[in-house]
Amino acid sequence: MSNRESEPQDPNVSRRRFLARAGVTLGAVPLVGLVRVEDALASPPPTVYDVTTYGAQGDGTTDDTNAIQAAMDAANARGGGTIVFPAGNFLITHPLTLYSNIVFRGAGMRATVLKKGPRSFAYPMLMSPSFDPPVGDPPPIHTWSLQNLSLDGNRDAGALGNGAQAYGNGFSLFNVSIYNCGDRGLFSAFTLAEPPDGHPLEAQLANVWIHHCTGGGIYWDGPKDSQWVNIVVYSCGPPGGSGSTTKGVEVRNRSHGLRVANGHVWGLNTRLPGTSTATAQASRTAPAKAPSALRSWLWGTTP
Repeated sequence: MSNRESEPQDPNVSRRRFLARAGVTLGAVPLVGLVRVEDALASPPPTVYDVTTYGAQGDGTTDDTNAIQAAMDAANARGGGTIVFPAGNFLITHPLTLYSNIVFRGAGMRATVLKKGPRSFAYPMLMSPSFDPPVGDPPPIHTWSLQNLSLDGNRDAGALGNGAQAYGNGFSLFNVSIYNCGDRGLFSAFTLAEPPDGHPLEAQLANVWIHHCTGGGIYWDGPKDSQWVNIVVYSCGPPGGSGSTTKGVEVRNRSHGLRVANGHVWGLNTRLPGTSTATAQASRTAPAKAPSALRSWLWGTTP
């Protein structure tokens, strides 16, 4: 029989004696790699925020504004996240404040609809903090996104204002429809030459439909060097002399470098600063003489 087998067994071996037998001296170098159980089991910060968890109903009649904003605020408090919407109609009665690193993700372009409720004043459905054009340039937001959903401006019920308005850079819209707005569908601006802190500059729009917006379809004053792919804008803006709309797409001074492929605007819709209606019309028949950004938009070519 070995010495180990012949050693008397003490069922009440203390923790101190156990550590000593294991070769650990108390009060010496601390153990490395041991963590508390509660720390090991702690859940990581959430990155997905379901609006229904915060009380949104999506039934078309319940005011879901505060519930959606609560989900956005929770994500923003942790540096960003994805705000998830199931299929439904979500009523909005005042602006939702967008932040950097926030992604809106619906269940499908026409499956998830955010619908504006009529008020006695104009307001956007989505806006970046303190951005109230044309007053000043607020701190920009970046890397936000709208995906697989629709914004219904509900102008037929008397709702006023833009669909989405943001001052910022590096954002994206993918599979998004914005329609029936009392003013413009999308209002984007970014006046800085370069984004702060190394954030991405270019915005990307892909598979975006904007239509039946009274004030115009897209107003774009930056960010520069952005890319649009598969963009459809129609029946937006006040009627022109020929009966066509005149502000389907407005590309302004800080939009140089914009590239557009597969764009379709119904009627006489695109005007640039300093171009008359006649000039814009002529550019459709003589694209080689048109301003570069206008040629890119109308014909899907690289200037």
